[in-house]
Amino acid sequence: MLDPEEAKRRALKAAELLLADIAHPPTIASIAEKVGLTKYELSRLFPVVTGKSGPELLRHARMQKAAELLRTSPQRRVGEIAVEVGYASMSAFCRAFEQEMGQVPSAYQDAHRPQNFPEAFPFPRPPRKFRKPPQ
Repeated sequence: MLDPEEAKRRALKAAELLLADIAHPPTIASIAEKVGLTKYELSRLFPVVTGKSGPELLRHARMQKAAELLRTSPQRRVGEIAVEVGYASMSAFCRAFEQEMGQVPSAYQDAHRPQNFPEAFPFPRPPRKFRKPPQ
């Protein structure tokens, strides 16, 4: 049985390993092996030490990175940013972003666009595609 301080140290190391590459995270099993815990022990320790489960911690880090990219790269498409933070599915990315940030990625990007966007970035932004044409 691990003492509480050692368990905390290992869980924090596991969180560090999980977040080292958010686009291509290692499995919980491989992280657990590296820090000397079982998957079960690690999954029980994550919420105690970090306040979030492993998947929640990863999603939070991905959404924070996505929000930063949406704010600082107004010329980039949302799909590019989704892939960069580890999402293959645009719908999964948009759903996760809205749950975490309270609005869809394109609205978030528009709300944080610099006032001088056209002058600051000489290349045009491609037009938005709508799922259903306006009636």
